Amino acid sequence: MAFPNDTARYDSIEIDGVLTNALPVGAIVFDTATGLFQRSTDAAVATFQAVGSSVFSRSLADSTTLTALAAPTEFDVRSVLPANTLIAGSILKVKAVVRSIAVNGADTLQYTLRIGGAAMVASTALNVGANNRVELEGSLLLRAAPGAAVEGSGYFSSSDLSVGAATNGPAAGAVLTYATNAAIIIDVLATFSSANAGNQGTLESLTVELA
Repeated sequence: MAFPNDTARYDSIEIDGVLTNALPVGAIVFDTATGLFQRSTDAAVATFQAVGSSVFSRSLADSTTLTALAAPTEFDVRSVLPANTLIAGSILKVKAVVRSIAVNGADTLQYTLRIGGAAMVASTALNVGANNRVELEGSLLLRAAPGAAVEGSGYFSSSDLSVGAATNGPAAGAVLTYATNAAIIIDVLATFSSANAGNQGTLESLTVELA
């Protein structure tokens, strides 16, 4: 047996006094490519699954402030899951906090959390005061091995932290699939009702966990 994919990602270990890169089923290693602890899941030690819950990525600084948007625009802080990171049974947890720095007159600002280009939940389009925050979060269970159209089951919600307006998603009746055999982008879009320079928003935090 040998390590899957790139053997350079794993160090040899000592088993009963012998250094080896062959692991028994159920062995746990730290994968330097994903930053996760992984457990072998089959007899060939060809596939691994995440052990416990690990923070895959977190933003440590605000995004560039978006202003005067004429069309929905992605914040420049995002997370990218490498191809084949999500396997059968993977649970993906995402939380984003967006701050509406300023709002012009009666205009409205709205934010949408996306996974792999698909909208998970959109906040209510609101006319709010300066520095109002919106939180978007949820989790997703992947149901099959990496592929071009893997079904995911999950629930997402948004909450305006000042006026309490809430929404949920994905849309009722929607069955969403994800190309988990390719890189998956997790991002947030901002939509302003007018392209006025008085409308401004920033993505304060984006946290992605895998379990």
